[in-house]
Amino acid sequence: MKTRHTRKIRGITEEMWQQSTNPLQISIAPRSWPSRHNHSLTRKCGLATCAYVLHSPIAFRSPLALQIAQTVQQQFAVSPPGENLQESTRSKLLLKFPNVFAVTRYGFFFDQRSKSPIDQEQTRLGAFIHAVLQLGGRHGMNQIATMFLNLVRQEAQLQSDKELDTLRDTYKATVARKPKVLPLTSITTWRCALERWFRMLPPQWANPVDSDSELPGFRDAVLAMLPEAERATFDAEKWDRDSVPATLRLRIGTLAAEPQVAAVGKQMANIVRDILGNPFRPVAVLSEWREANFGAALRIAEHIVATGNYGDVPILADALEDAGCSDEELLNFCRNGEHYAGCWVVDAVLGRN
Repeated sequence: MKTRHTRKIRGITEEMWQQSTNPLQISIAPRSWPSRHNHSLTRKCGLATCAYVLHSPIAFRSPLALQIAQTVQQQFAVSPPGENLQESTRSKLLLKFPNVFAVTRYGFFFDQRSKSPIDQEQTRLGAFIHAVLQLGGRHGMNQIATMFLNLVRQEAQLQSDKELDTLRDTYKATVARKPKVLPLTSITTWRCALERWFRMLPPQWANPVDSDSELPGFRDAVLAMLPEAERATFDAEKWDRDSVPATLRLRIGTLAAEPQVAAVGKQMANIVRDILGNPFRPVAVLSEWREANFGAALRIAEHIVATGNYGDVPILADALEDAGCSDEELLNFCRNGEHYAGCWVVDAVLGRN
């Protein structure tokens, strides 16, 4: 069994690189790519940025914006070494989307005269184009990762606020009236509202609705969303007629956003690992593996890039194994997880790493 390296690259170890869910922490380029102007680094980081915007839960929603991102991804995937990648991609976009982009003496921009269906996403798409075609490298890739993680956090916080307002309104319409005998329908409605509210609880916490005890009121239900050590502090704050203090509302929004931000961050980190490869353990694909069985591995890799079907990477692993590859780490990597345009194994077979 191979031992993990204990040395550090830019402050992290191999174990940290393997387990991290923070794409900003692990976007380490191999030392053979010394500059952001290097073609390999520009291409790899551009492909990772494309995967971010195409596979994120809050990525582009309009078909046109998706087509633009897919065009950039395809251009980066098939570009030959030595090509001015950013310039060729600008030309491709101008040719394919003449009503969306324009070139002026100030640079490459959206055509402000156009009335395209991406108006609602223009800021987000503009940041993507700027990151890929102007900034490039790790800087552009990390800028998009930061933007999307912040958007996930903001949307989760907004959703938490809506859920909190719904819980308060339901409480006022049912339990808060305090009749002598509370109707069964009111109890059922309040129970359903609580069950919906407590879905945001971390899975390791006990759900108050699951117990046989009396259903909590609005204030107790809100405080139950906090770690136990924080409840007394927020309980002591002033509550005006069941309106939640602003600091508590903000804290609950932050806690509710953490699992979603972690999930998106994990997906982005997996994209980085799939495309950039392990900087601690570079793997070389031998020429005899490419040429064996009439070049089966090479032809499969070329087919994957041409069709964009990276679900066929496990088939590439079979071809490499048949050709004599016995590197279990490489083969297991191919057969597990999701793969994206720019996958380091596919590039290695094509001689691009």
